[in-house]
Amino acid sequence: MTSPSSDNLQLVYNARIWQSAGDDLTWMTFNTGSGYVTAVGRHDPPLDKFPPDRRRDVSGRRIIPGLHESHIHLTYLGRQLQWLDLKGCQSIEQLQQRVRSVAAQRPAATWIVGCGWEQHLLGRFPTRHDLDAACSDRPVHLLRSCRHASVENSVALKLAGLILWVYRKRAGSWQARGARNCKGVWSEVSSGVQRRTPWWGGHLCPEAVRVR
Repeated sequence: MTSPSSDNLQLVYNARIWQSAGDDLTWMTFNTGSGYVTAVGRHDPPLDKFPPDRRRDVSGRRIIPGLHESHIHLTYLGRQLQWLDLKGCQSIEQLQQRVRSVAAQRPAATWIVGCGWEQHLLGRFPTRHDLDAACSDRPVHLLRSCRHASVENSVALKLAGLILWVYRKRAGSWQARGARNCKGVWSEVSSGVQRRTPWWGGHLCPEAVRVR
């Protein structure tokens, strides 16, 4: 290791530095200006390279690096470029207007797919009835911003052949019911609709679903 070239470099040693695989590391250097870790090691910290005011003995304390979960789903990212953007919708009416607009702009589209709605901005969860009022001549599938919930119109639900499974506490079991009276909002299991759409390959997949 060469002599540090910046006064921003610090040495932390006599530590237990967690890493995802292997034994703990015992020392690291980092730049206090950028926040980047610049070197790590196990045993024999480079004490002679750092003056006393730029090194710290942490007496065996545990250090866990900042965890930044920045993954993306590349397939979704590519598809989303062609989807209806619902980010920032402030009401059910505004969401409906965006659906109407894209339906008018894309008369040949067999599905209307969108993403980005948030119920706290809309005032409530959208329902299949809201989507039916905006577009009823083709299936509509709108994912929440988190992509762990979705809402579909009646055409999409019928095309998917979805079955609503309701957990009956008294019976202690799941019971099948038709989706005719459901609101069309699906949590965590929206893939049950997605896998029936053309852009998922149209495969039928039995799914136990929870409805709001």
